[in-house]
Amino acid sequence: DTGIKVDYSDDGDDDWDENSEKEEGTEARGKRKRRPWLESDEVRLLSLRDQQGMEWKEICERFPNRTEGAVKVRYYRLQKKQKCKETTIGT
Repeated sequence: DTGIKVDYSDDGDDDWDENSEKEEGTEARGKRKRRPWLESDEVRLLSLRDQQGMEWKEICERFPNRTEGAVKVRYYRLQKKQKCKETTIGT
C-alpha cells in the first residue's frame, strides 16, 4: 500500500484517460511515445546480446529512450523471427 488515496468515484464521466492521470507521476499507457525500431538498432541489439554477451542492464544503457521491457521484448521477437527464417530455409 503506497498510502496514496485517490477518489475514483463515479461522476458519470466515462473518461478513463482522465482518471488514469489523477495520481501524481502516472501517465496513461496510450499516451506514451513509441518510436519505431530502426534496423540499425535491431542489429546493434542482437550484436550486444549474442556476440558480445552483454547483460540486460548494460544493453539498456545503450538504448536510453527505451524501457528494459521494450528492449527485451524486441530482442525476443527478433530471435523468434530468426528461428522462423532458419526453419523455413532448412525445409
